[in-house]
Amino acid sequence: MAELIAIGYKKVKSGHMFEVHQIKVTKAEGLTLGLSRRPSSRQITVLCEEQWQQACKTVNKVLPWTARRANLLICGIQFNAEHIGKVIHIGQLQLLITGETEPCFKMELVHPGLYDALNNFKAGVTCKVLNDADIQIGDNIHITEQLSLF
Repeated sequence: MAELIAIGYKKVKSGHMFEVHQIKVTKAEGLTLGLSRRPSSRQITVLCEEQWQQACKTVNKVLPWTARRANLLICGIQFNAEHIGKVIHIGQLQLLITGETEPCFKMELVHPGLYDALNNFKAGVTCKVLNDADIQIGDNIHITEQLSLF
């Protein structure tokens, strides 16, 4: 079963990543802690634990998931191109998967070779928030073809 295993945010651009057990997510702000992200196709980033570990193995270095600077860490679903346009449900939260996260040059500063290791969705996916909801570590996750109504 897929589940949410970590939540992270930063208070300032390029700042330290903080982790919390639960958080409110809104269409207007994205994560309600840290930097506000107005509605956009890149409002939230979701990283898959299994794919992150593959990237770390490629560079032969154990790195914390927060080094990738994503907002949510999940396990049990590995992302690919077929997920774009689908909705990921995390508890009651619905996120539209808008694309593959493209790693930035900062990943090379984290560890040499990491930028290239984050190919093929190993850097996660970008998402747009579709509804307001509280989420917490341990929430179940599933993906649907389209937005489901409450």
